[in-house]
Amino acid sequence: MPATPYLDADAARARDTRLADLTDVVIENGVADFEEKAEEYRGVAYTPRDATATLRGTTASFLFLPHLKVSAVESITIDGTALSESELADVTIWGDEGALERGAGWYGTQIVVAYTHGFDDPPATVLTACTEYVLCVARSRASGVSRNTLSEATDAGTTRYSTPDWSAGRPTGWLEVDRLLNSLPDYRVSVF
Repeated sequence: MPATPYLDADAARARDTRLADLTDVVIENGVADFEEKAEEYRGVAYTPRDATATLRGTTASFLFLPHLKVSAVESITIDGTALSESELADVTIWGDEGALERGAGWYGTQIVVAYTHGFDDPPATVLTACTEYVLCVARSRASGVSRNTLSEATDAGTTRYSTPDWSAGRPTGWLEVDRLLNSLPDYRVSVF
C-alpha cells in the first residue's frame, strides 16, 4: 500500500492560496520531492510507510531496524522460515528506537522483517515547510531565479545564493524551508 502524501494538491492550495495557479501534477511532484528530502535530512518518516529490511542474525535479544517510529510488524522470516502468529506475538516493538525484542534472540544468518514505520500524521511544521518548498520550487522554475540570496556586495560586487548544503544546515537551499526543517528533532543515528 503506498504511503499517503503529506499534502494532496487541494490541501496544499488550502494552506497557501499562492499555489492556486499551479497544476495538481506540479504540486504533487513538489510534495514528493520534499518528502524525500525532509525524511532523509531528519531521519524519520512523517507519514506511515511500509518497509522491508534484510538484516544479519544476532545472539542478542534486540534487533535494530533501519527506521525509527516502528508501529507494526507484518512478518518476520529467519533463514527463510516465517515466524508463526504466536511467535510474532512474543516480539516486543520498541517503536521510537526502531528495535524489536525477542526473548529467544535473533539466531540465524538472515532476518527479513516487513514493517510499518513513521509518524501517524505529519507535524504542522512539516506541512508548512512542505507548502513553502512547493511554492519556492515552482516560482523558481517559472521565473528562472535560482535561489534565495545569502549575501550581496555592492559596487559591482558579487551575489551569493543559498544552495543546498547539509553541513551548513541548508538541506534544500530555501532559507525558510531549511529554518523550519532545522526546528524539528533530528532522528538520524550517529555512526562513530
